[in-house]
Amino acid sequence: MNLKQISLLLIVLIGCLVGCTGLSGEPPMVMTRALPTPQSVAQGATIEAVSEASEPLSSNGTPDVGYPISPPDLVNGAAVYQQHCTACHGVQGLGDGALVLSGQVGNPGNFRNPQSAREQFPREWFNSITNGNLEKLMPPWKDALSEQDRWDVALYTYTMPFTPDQLALGQVLYQDCAECHGLAGRGDGPEASSIERRVPDLTNAESMVTLSDKSMYSMVVDGQGDSMPSYGDRFNEEERWAVVAYARTLMLANVDEAIMDDVEPLVTAAAMQPITPMATAVDPGIALGQTVTITGQVTNDTAGGIVPMALIVTLRAFDAETFAPLEALSLQTALTSDNTYRFEAVALEPGKVYLTAAEYQGRRFVGGLFNSDMSVFDFPIILYELTDDPSVIMVNAAITQLEIAGDTIEAQYSVRFVNTSDKLFTSRQPEPDGRYKSVSVTLPPGALVVGVANEPTYVIDDAGFTVTDTQPMQPGEERFMVVTYLLGYSDGAVIEYPMPFAVN
Repeated sequence: MNLKQISLLLIVLIGCLVGCTGLSGEPPMVMTRALPTPQSVAQGATIEAVSEASEPLSSNGTPDVGYPISPPDLVNGAAVYQQHCTACHGVQGLGDGALVLSGQVGNPGNFRNPQSAREQFPREWFNSITNGNLEKLMPPWKDALSEQDRWDVALYTYTMPFTPDQLALGQVLYQDCAECHGLAGRGDGPEASSIERRVPDLTNAESMVTLSDKSMYSMVVDGQGDSMPSYGDRFNEEERWAVVAYARTLMLANVDEAIMDDVEPLVTAAAMQPITPMATAVDPGIALGQTVTITGQVTNDTAGGIVPMALIVTLRAFDAETFAPLEALSLQTALTSDNTYRFEAVALEPGKVYLTAAEYQGRRFVGGLFNSDMSVFDFPIILYELTDDPSVIMVNAAITQLEIAGDTIEAQYSVRFVNTSDKLFTSRQPEPDGRYKSVSVTLPPGALVVGVANEPTYVIDDAGFTVTDTQPMQPGEERFMVVTYLLGYSDGAVIEYPMPFAVN
C-alpha cells in the first residue's frame, strides 16, 4: 500500500506517563463565577456524565452540535446582530453602541478592524457568544439564541472587515485556486484528481470553523508541499488577504446581500432595546453624586479550606475602554467576624469599571466586575486551595485531524480537559516571565507549532514541542486546547502524544 497516495496510517498512542514536568507564570485574576460543580466526580459519577451535563444547550434545550449544520446565513446573522448586539457593539460594529457612549460599558472593540479576528477561529467567536465574557460584562447568549442563530451572528461579525471590493478582487484571484478547489470550493476542481492528497473542501463548516484566517493566509503564502504551490511571490499583501476573504465566504449563505458597505444596516426599535439573557435586571444607573454600598461574603469552596481572618478585600477602579487601573480609587477593608466585607459611600462614575478581589495563596480571587448601571452591589468572593497534582486533571476527549501535503503533515490536535477536584489547578512557582501554568499538551518530536486557539494565554517551551496554558483551571471546569502543527512525513508515520494526565 502506498500511504502517500491513499492516506496516512496513523497510530495515536496516548500514554499515561508517571509524573509531570514543573508547571508555572503569574496568573490572571481568578473570576469566581459559577462553573460546573465537582461534587458529582467526588461522589463517584463518571467523567462522561459530568461532561454531558456541562455541554452548552441551545435555546430549545438540546445540546450544541459544535459546528454549523447549515451554512451560516449572514442575512439572518445581521438581523440577530441588529436586535441584540448594537447597544454595545454599535450599528456598524465599531464598538460605539449607546451603552458604550453613555459610559455604562467599556468599548468592546471594533469588528471592522481586520486584525480583530484574523488569528481566531470562528469557533472561538461562536464560543464567546455562547458563553459570554463576564470580564467584559458580555452576557452569554446560549439560552436566548438557537445554535444556528449563534453561528449566523458569529460569522456575520467575523466577516465584518470584508468589503465588496476585497471580495471582488479575491474572486478574480481565486480562479487559479479553482483548478483544484473547484469554483464552489468543494475540492472538486478539474486538477483535483491529479493531486496525491484529497483537496480540502472549503465549504465544510465542521473543519472551516476551526481554521483561522491567519492560518489560511499562511497556506496561501507558503503553499502545501507538492500539493499546493506558494503564492507568496505571485500575490501582494492585499491580494493574499483578498483571496483568503473570498475563500472564507464559500462556506456561507447570503454573502452578497449582507456585505454591502454602501448600505446602512436597518436598525429597528427592537435593536435599540436588546434582550438581556441574564437573570439580573439592568438598572437605569446610579445618578451622578449618589453613592452605593458594596458588600459580599468570602467563602472557601475547597473541602477543609479556610478563610484567613487577616484576609484583605480590595476595591479597584479601571478605565472602561482600556482597563487601565485608576489609582484614584483603591480601597481596602478587613473581613468581619462572619467573613463578609463592606465598602460604604462609594461614588461610581460612568466610563469606569470596578472589581472586588482578595489575595489568597498568591492568587487574586475576583468577586465582582461591575459598573454604575447595576442595581445590586453584592459580590461574593470564592477562594480555592491550590493544587499542581496532575492526577486531578482528566482528558476525556482527544482528536487529531490530518492533511498530507507532499512531505509534510498538517495536524490539528484538539484535547478536552476537566478538573475533577475542588481545588484550583495551577503551578506553585512562576516561570521567569512571571506567569503560572496549568494544563499542557506535548507534540511529537520535530513538530512545528503554527497556531494555537486563544494564543495569548499559551506558552511554547524552548524545544517547541510542549504547549502550556497559563490560565488556572477552576474546580469542575472543562477546557479545550486546539493546536495546529506541521510534521515531516515520508511514506508513513507513527504519532505519539505523551500525556501527563489521566485519560478517560
